[in-house]
Amino acid sequence: MIKILLADQEEEYILRFKNYIESQREKNRFELIVATTKESLTQLAETENFDLVLATPVFFDVPLLVEEPIVIGLDDETQKNEERFPLVCKYQSLSNLVNEIAAIYFEKIEKTGYYLANSGDTKLISVFSSVGSTGKTTFALNLAKELIKMKSKVLYLNMETIHSTELYLKDDNKPRQSSELFYFAQKQSDKLLSKMAEFIKTDSYLGIDYFDFIHNPEGMVELSATDIHYLIAVLKNSENYDFIVVDLDSQLHERNLEILKNSQKIFWLIKNEATQIFKTEIMATNGRELLDLEVETNTAISFLMSHCRHENHYETNLLIRNTLPYVSSWQSLKNPVEIFENQEYSQEIANIIVTDLLSEEVETDG
Repeated sequence: MIKILLADQEEEYILRFKNYIESQREKNRFELIVATTKESLTQLAETENFDLVLATPVFFDVPLLVEEPIVIGLDDETQKNEERFPLVCKYQSLSNLVNEIAAIYFEKIEKTGYYLANSGDTKLISVFSSVGSTGKTTFALNLAKELIKMKSKVLYLNMETIHSTELYLKDDNKPRQSSELFYFAQKQSDKLLSKMAEFIKTDSYLGIDYFDFIHNPEGMVELSATDIHYLIAVLKNSENYDFIVVDLDSQLHERNLEILKNSQKIFWLIKNEATQIFKTEIMATNGRELLDLEVETNTAISFLMSHCRHENHYETNLLIRNTLPYVSSWQSLKNPVEIFENQEYSQEIANIIVTDLLSEEVETDG
């Protein structure tokens, strides 16, 4: 979360800015403190911790603006040609203004190398299966939804070769995105973090942050383990999120393998069906050769049996940590967002979070 110190004297603008920062869309990204005089700005600088100063020209002569590492000027057309720090137009849509601020902030951080040095506390959660049609995306999205309800900051990242993000998550304030992010990851560019700030969207219904890539199967397939390692490292070390939920496809390519190896938790879904269980058992037995992971004894992996009626499922030698209910109404959805509205399924996800995520964090902290 970025803590902004806003220095401005226009009360109506301050109120509009404050309301926007505290909205559902931005409340997990920013925190705001306000100074309306030079004296209060100086006092807050001495008593408060903040990440950047956003100031109008009347405050430009305050000495602390020279000392602070990240200062952005709000150009209200009263002063031009400020060379000490970047200027953004004050009177534009607040969504555009905030995106500009975030991009400048992250670009400044990148130049200091801060995000590479910071270990970060973000947990990477992968959702995987041996074969398709297990309900991975449904589970991953509902997991993100329930984590947000528990006041966690969450990014949903769909890394399937062909994804379905646009079916479930909507943000009308930003256009569909290209694969430019992949380009910066492949080049290990120091602009990657600031580009992420530009590209991240927030679902208007659930408040989930996500990337909405234009479909580019070839570009996705070309991502190497090194590219993925850099992408995940930058995302985690930005410290913007408590959890990154990664929705993987069922392929054994290096993109998936690198994410799995770097995950603090892997939810491995198995559909309650004999063929799917058999294939999963084979993959688990040969985990070291296929995944470069010890699967059967790996405490980071939780096997979940999906499409279960009354918690009954086929027998298996895998340790099934939880079952996910079969929801018959999902076979004829009229609106994709209905997958977020089944109370039984949501309750099971909440139980999994408590037993498989929060309890493990407590054990680790202890």
